[in-house]
Amino acid sequence: MNNYRYLSIVSILAALSAILNINAISTATGILCAKYALSPSETSLATSIYLTAEIMAIPLLAALISKSSGVSVLKASAFGFLLSSFMCAFADNYNAFLYSRAAQGFFSGLLIPLPYYFLAKIENEKEKVQYLTIFSLLGGLAPIIGPMITTIITTKTFPLLFITPSFLAIPAFLINGNLREGGDKADKNWSLGGGLLLFVFVFSVGIFIWNIEHGQKVGWWTSGIFSISILSSALAMLLAVTVSFKTRNKLLPFYLLKNKTTALIMFSAFANGLAIYGFLFIIPYYLFTVYSYSPNEVFKVLLYSAIPQIFLIFLSIKIRKYISASLMLSFGFLSISGACYYYATMGLGFEGELLLEPQLLRAIGVSLAVPALSLYLMLNTVGKEGEDTTLFSLFRSLGGAIGVAVITSFVNTRRAIHFDSLQTHHATLNKTLHEKVSWIYAFNEAFFIIGFVMVGLVVIFSFIAIKSPSKSKGA
Repeated sequence: MNNYRYLSIVSILAALSAILNINAISTATGILCAKYALSPSETSLATSIYLTAEIMAIPLLAALISKSSGVSVLKASAFGFLLSSFMCAFADNYNAFLYSRAAQGFFSGLLIPLPYYFLAKIENEKEKVQYLTIFSLLGGLAPIIGPMITTIITTKTFPLLFITPSFLAIPAFLINGNLREGGDKADKNWSLGGGLLLFVFVFSVGIFIWNIEHGQKVGWWTSGIFSISILSSALAMLLAVTVSFKTRNKLLPFYLLKNKTTALIMFSAFANGLAIYGFLFIIPYYLFTVYSYSPNEVFKVLLYSAIPQIFLIFLSIKIRKYISASLMLSFGFLSISGACYYYATMGLGFEGELLLEPQLLRAIGVSLAVPALSLYLMLNTVGKEGEDTTLFSLFRSLGGAIGVAVITSFVNTRRAIHFDSLQTHHATLNKTLHEKVSWIYAFNEAFFIIGFVMVGLVVIFSFIAIKSPSKSKGA
């Protein structure tokens, strides 16, 4: 049992390393633009390709563990993540950087769910919750540490952006490979058909996200090529999900969605990924695009939510003893929707200290929703061999990847529409002001849509909390 405590801590550190790489890169828009001569919208691919590669890796985790062991997968994933991080650090062009970023995302997809695997092996429920608290608290540090790293980075010190957080994965790489886990081995009957189904799903997700993210830029929104491409990828995804659903495929355990509670958890995980990764991308994107903020200035804004979030996550674990997880989720999503309302009504000059209130609301929401969602999953497990956590991680990454792609494309499309409208109806205003206002209008609408999704989740979980107010089950 001591082995599982040790493995849980080491895997948590490795997972934190992977999380930090998302947080750091999300606030590095200006640095990437300067390093590789990009436009701000082009930098979104650095995040979405990472998350798409995560989606590819997550379903493979259980299969890899069954073929070897959790320890072996942890060591190999840590090594792969370290290697790909160094490849990102020293990529001499943007294409090479993206390939390295994809490799980094793949190993991240194995590292981030691994703590849940080792935590599930701890028999003492109190200890399990304690380690989950540690994971949540360390995850709460990521919004501080990631942007903090970015503030000290320039184009000359660019490699540090990836090398610095990657050191946390070294203990996982150095663990004893002969360390025994104990327990029964998972089922090893993973079929070739299941692997093919996974390939179809991941490939179609990648095509779908690329089309969403870049369709507007290449002018495909009104062309037949784009329509066919995005429709085909969407149908391929639907086909993969349908086949997986009917065949109870273990690599893509969508059959678990037959359980209504599980389906709700996964939809919430998707929305959580949208809220977390979407916010991490869109706020720096907004500040850099509209107000030309430096990484240091973006960092100061993110501190408005990051510092309170650390304390609030710990508090939310304590609150869990007194209210149900569903009620915590309801309050969490309500707080996030409140932050979205602030951003959806922002105008010129909405910067600096004015961002304090929405960022604080976001901190409260994330602090309540993230631990509660993990606890909700643990309390309502219906799958075996970690299939619940696989699906949970998959939906969270899907929410992040699709969210970043949709936000980027939506904001750029709406900005162009608003700019043309302002040029037509307010020709006396200067072009620079038109540009800034059109960006603000586009961001307003993006936040409104995110907020609308959050309000829907508030209604759902409030209904569950009223209908089944059990504190133990949280459902």
